[in-house]
Amino acid sequence: MELMLRFWDHLLAVDQHFRNDLLEEAAAVLRSCLAGQKVMADIPSDQMNFVAAVWFAEWNALATGSEDPHARRRAWLVRVQ
Repeated sequence: MELMLRFWDHLLAVDQHFRNDLLEEAAAVLRSCLAGQKVMADIPSDQMNFVAAVWFAEWNALATGSEDPHARRRAWLVRVQ
């Protein structure tokens, strides 16, 4: 997780707490997909992968009100997508 966030220049890549929370959320997304829940319109649940799960977890965090100074986290989502 740390390498991915640093390589893709995420604003919070150095924040260990953020990385751990994002990893837990991505794991929850993957567990949901294993149970058959489709979380992204363009990716079938049986084709969800780790990178897409991380992207979705970060998107969901922002959609539910997480802080996004200067819209840099949203810019990261656009770049990774």
